Amino acid sequence: MAAGQGILSEAAGGAELLVLEGRIVDGDRRYKPGTWIRLPAGDRPGFTAGEKGVRFYLKTGHLAHPAVQG
Repeated sequence: MAAGQGILSEAAGGAELLVLEGRIVDGDRRYKPGTWIRLPAGDRPGFTAGEKGVRFYLKTGHLAHPAVQG
């Protein structure tokens, strides 16, 4: 994604991101390559692509109803 572009405005069913290249910015926080981010269902992150853009792996929707073990 290009620098400054918004990323994932809502994690409706939950989401996981793995930063591959560049940075993800969230306010004062910077997530560098190799960072794994897990967001619960309904979270609304303020992520944007860093100053040189970002490439990441994204998986969504699989955390909406976590399996219960018992």
